Amino acid sequence: MLLITDRPSEAHHLHKTLSQIQNCAVIAWHQVATYLGAPSIVICDIGFGSQASIELFRDAVSRYSDDAKAPLLCLTRDDAHFSDMQRHADGAAMVLRPETPQATLVEIVKSIVRRKQVRAGDAELHRFVRRSIGEADTVLVGLFEDARRGHQVSLSNLERGGRAIVAAVGRSRIRAWLDVVWHYDDITYQHCLLVAGLTAAFSFNLGLSLNKQHFLSQAALLHDIGKARIPLKILNKPGKLTGAEMDVMRGHTTIGAEMISSRRAVDRQFREIVRSHHEYLDGTGYPDGLRGEQISNFMRVITICDIYGALIERRSYKEPLPAGKALAELVAMGPKLDGGLVKAFHRMILDA
Repeated sequence: MLLITDRPSEAHHLHKTLSQIQNCAVIAWHQVATYLGAPSIVICDIGFGSQASIELFRDAVSRYSDDAKAPLLCLTRDDAHFSDMQRHADGAAMVLRPETPQATLVEIVKSIVRRKQVRAGDAELHRFVRRSIGEADTVLVGLFEDARRGHQVSLSNLERGGRAIVAAVGRSRIRAWLDVVWHYDDITYQHCLLVAGLTAAFSFNLGLSLNKQHFLSQAALLHDIGKARIPLKILNKPGKLTGAEMDVMRGHTTIGAEMISSRRAVDRQFREIVRSHHEYLDGTGYPDGLRGEQISNFMRVITICDIYGALIERRSYKEPLPAGKALAELVAMGPKLDGGLVKAFHRMILDA
């Protein structure tokens, strides 16, 4: 941190106190322009006894009042000048009266330092989430390109995407994932990434094993793979689909299931979720009208995440629903969805 003062010979005690919190440099008020460091916090201890000190105080404020760079804490020794200091310290983190106890000053400085550390951690976490989303998106694009060309789904790539999603959501709340994915332009990729992130977070909150979290995240990435074969004029139509267009769109579940090999047990599980993620417990879903126990717990989880993702995503023809309204829509679906899972999902989103 940096202590700027107009009384360097008398600032020893304050400097010593601040140095116990964090390394602290001290500089005379008339040398501010020569300081080239990047402090985490600036303590400005300048009186308002002259016009020159006021001008230098303003210069300190202009240099350091941007909280993202270095929060500025202003001290005054004269209560008569307190209101003047407040007026000239626009943008400063705080202005303290001269009677403020030193113990209070120390606690305030510690609090500001902690906030800066948390923000730095948040920034690093955000970068990690962005990298993970980039990796998952690369996998997703490859899966859809392979599907369009009639190639088999690469399970090794799918596993890589699932690991990236679980790692990102495991280190952050789902909010960080959603905040980045909401800015994706491609509707289908945005939706798959939203659903995959929600599924990873939900499976973690349900206490599922890491293997099951990985599986469900991969299944969520893959769930709409059949849309790779849906005509773009229908897939990207900026408005409500006609009845005939809706029939074509609904075909993505069976088309997607046909793309997935059934050579291994895991392939059959993926195939089941890709085919049946639009099935409802009351038998009103598609393509097979499954009901009740015919619908596995895995499918129930992904169906809830799929519906919620569609409600909150950005589309050219609709605004995303806020979390509260989207959750209310899930509740309103009643017997179509697993009530216990809906309640658990509700708690997860409200805690995000």
